[in-house]
Amino acid sequence: MLRLTPSFLMVLILFVATWGCSHSGQPRSNDSDPTSLRVGLSLGRPPLAFQSDTQVQGIEPDLARRAAQQLGRNAQLIILEPEQRLPALERGQVDTIMGQWSMTTSEADSILLTQPYLRGGQGVAIRKEDRLRLGPPGAMHLPGVRVGYVWESPGEDYAGAHLGIEQVEVYGFTSPEAALRSLRARRIDLLIGHVPEMGWLIENSGATEIITPEALLTEEDFTWAVSRDNPELARALDGVLDQWRADDELRRIVERWVAKPWTTPQIQSSRPGAAVRPANRR
Repeated sequence: MLRLTPSFLMVLILFVATWGCSHSGQPRSNDSDPTSLRVGLSLGRPPLAFQSDTQVQGIEPDLARRAAQQLGRNAQLIILEPEQRLPALERGQVDTIMGQWSMTTSEADSILLTQPYLRGGQGVAIRKEDRLRLGPPGAMHLPGVRVGYVWESPGEDYAGAHLGIEQVEVYGFTSPEAALRSLRARRIDLLIGHVPEMGWLIENSGATEIITPEALLTEEDFTWAVSRDNPELARALDGVLDQWRADDELRRIVERWVAKPWTTPQIQSSRPGAAVRPANRR
């Protein structure tokens, strides 16, 4: 897996701004610069987007910079808290935002979603030696299997909804790191977590004895969201994604950070820039 090598990144103008909650009452801005692509994204979820030293890194920053370059613009990354992204887009303070979406009806009616640039979801991690027993879908339901998850996470929600405590032992942990340590120490047999974040943690922890089977428990699409007032940009971003899939650029960008083929869905947009009412995504 290629990671942390700048071999196919172009040097772009980068502006990182922290958007405070005090902006919530501001009117819609019309200060968009046609030579820039203002991209709103959230940090703290490696390998999606995170800050290392003074650099914003990850799959989404790489995609944003590459898309801006392909559209002949300068990438301007606007760092937002997750709950600030949609309001910033609605006020015209960014041109597009990146992530996975759960919107109100009014928000969905005013926003266009592109085709996905990434697919994630809840997956499992197991020890290599258990791949035959615990690798197949549904193996976590086997009697006596010890399943771990992180408290107050979608993994906990999944365990609560799908696992019968009379069959399996379920354990909650304060952090993904603590859960992974328990899996490596054989205190649990299977860990539920978010992909691709869990894969990133395993790779960077040196846990070579841990694997993540490719079958996902849930599927979540990551897309660019654009104002309905700007369908041209939505079509342009869909066109960029179509081109990236045609020449395999999307896979190369993503595999700098995580080497899983199902993280780059081969979806072609039949109606580029069409409004999409998202499913109930986390």
